[in-house]
Amino acid sequence: MDPMDTDAPTGALPLQPGELYLNVLALTNEARNMHGLRHQDYQRYRQFCANKVQRLRKGCNLVQAGAKRRFEKKPVTAEVVTGEKHLQLLLFEAERGWAYAMELKAEVRDEPRKRFHQVKRLKKAVEAAKRLHDICQNCQADNRTLLDVQAYAATMAGFLFFEQQRWEEALDKFATARVIYQRLAKAGTAQQEALCQSVIDSIDPSIRFCAYNLKIKGAQNLEISSLIEQTNESSRSELRSLEARVGSMLSDISSENNDGTFKIRWRGRIIPTRNEKLVEAISETVKTFEGLKGSTPRPILLDGTSDTAVLDAHFERFEKALASAAIALHLAKEDVKNDELATAKVKSSKGDQNSANLQLALAYVTFLRLSISIDRNLELIEVAKSKRHGQGRFLAKGMKKGAKPEDIVRFYDAIIQGLDDMKKFGVVDSDLALHSFLSAQSHMYKAQRATFIAQTYSSLDKHGEALALYERANEHVVHARAQAEGAARHDTGAGEDLLQLRDKILRTETDIRGGKIKEQGKWYLEQHQRGVSVDGISKGIQNIELNDGYGEIQAPVTSRLNTFISDFDGSNPNLIAIPPSFLPAPCKPLFFDIAYNGLDFPVSNIERRSTGLERRRRGESEEEEKAKGIMGVLSGLWGRK
Repeated sequence: MDPMDTDAPTGALPLQPGELYLNVLALTNEARNMHGLRHQDYQRYRQFCANKVQRLRKGCNLVQAGAKRRFEKKPVTAEVVTGEKHLQLLLFEAERGWAYAMELKAEVRDEPRKRFHQVKRLKKAVEAAKRLHDICQNCQADNRTLLDVQAYAATMAGFLFFEQQRWEEALDKFATARVIYQRLAKAGTAQQEALCQSVIDSIDPSIRFCAYNLKIKGAQNLEISSLIEQTNESSRSELRSLEARVGSMLSDISSENNDGTFKIRWRGRIIPTRNEKLVEAISETVKTFEGLKGSTPRPILLDGTSDTAVLDAHFERFEKALASAAIALHLAKEDVKNDELATAKVKSSKGDQNSANLQLALAYVTFLRLSISIDRNLELIEVAKSKRHGQGRFLAKGMKKGAKPEDIVRFYDAIIQGLDDMKKFGVVDSDLALHSFLSAQSHMYKAQRATFIAQTYSSLDKHGEALALYERANEHVVHARAQAEGAARHDTGAGEDLLQLRDKILRTETDIRGGKIKEQGKWYLEQHQRGVSVDGISKGIQNIELNDGYGEIQAPVTSRLNTFISDFDGSNPNLIAIPPSFLPAPCKPLFFDIAYNGLDFPVSNIERRSTGLERRRRGESEEEEKAKGIMGVLSGLWGRK
């Protein structure tokens, strides 16, 4: 049972202004999709509307069957309206008439008489829609409901004039509905926008066809808005006044910025959004983050001590920026989720573009949050390194007392993982400069991580491992420099971020070169302290040959069996080659010589001639030879061969 089909409450209070509400587009779209129109089954939808009207009349105590089952007309007037159910009653009466007309339209070609029936049903639908609009005006429904109902009534009237081939009136009605739906789309949610845009897409072909029949220039090529502008002066003035009135009515239900949208700028892209809360959260995040990047005082003081209050305040600002970014991320995800739900039910021409803009806004917010997290981890690395070097006696929030090497490595891992997550965005793949910039950062931080681990091994007197790590760090620096050059090539207007990255790469390379030289010196000193002569080692390495200690390498015994071995060594017999050497193998022929199968060699004739018999002819068998005797002659008398 429909939840709206319950009995009306008795003694209902009069409606207050703006209390009456009806979402026409949502109701009609859901009903049409669920009851037949998904498969263009207008008969099924008409039957549903008839049953729906009957249930609503029963729920509103407006059943038109009086005493003795006689018909008593009970129209819906402003005096009897107490809630949304009365408005739904008129709405589905209009839907029933429209569905019946569309059902008859498919049969007009076979039975022209049904065209009059179709127009009659459309007139009933227009009448029900007009009564719905009048009641909403008299009952002081909210502004969005008034506009929604007005656009619906104009659409129904446009369908009627279109079937009557009254092209100018149909064009005016469709233009009125289109203007209202355009304004409603800008002032609603993602689902409401998708619904409005789907209706606009459905009436645009009718507008173009009306313009074609009115001989308007460019009816096939111009935009719909341009076609509407080419109507007569009175229609244009009415549309302008309607648009102004619609804008004033929607001003109290939507906070609009020019056209109702806000703009987010990111790397030369303009991302439109109508979510004011999202824009506010992004602005707060960017403001806090810019303040952190431009802050000159450091929490570490010059005398090696630290002000704990300053340090805590510094990281509190990071936490505030991350909290604002988390709010913005939640709002962006909600927009994407709502858009997916809306587009799953309704398809429109602008749905893909709106979805792309929402995905781009989500990518920007995620990118911003990861950037803040990376900067925070860099600050924590600096604090942890200072603690390890004894440059300060302080504690930061999120830091344990006595920073360990694995803590710093963990921060580096988090930074690299964040950069890898950034590169997974689709917008980064299409932006070569940004992709190269992020790759350069990733390689640079990998080099810094390897450098720090090398320094840790050096403190443990593991100089060989430290040298290997410095070599690995140097490889990452080379890749980072190449990626930075690539970013500069793809982005001719390279900004301050790229210049700072180059400076960091240069400093990292200097640290690696210095650390490598120190490790080599420490290794030589360690060898000298052990009494190992470095010069002797180098000379020994120079005199090493591949065959030292093995003498002349002899071939295995299996390959020289025709040679007598006088100095056979039983302890090292060298019988076979392991692994065995490769031997050339004849390839399989592509074609085989089978001509001999068709030749008849005279083997049997040789035996016959040796015994004095005559030579047997080719193809003649022994049985055929015997048949040539007396039996052959007799059998030939009866025609046998």
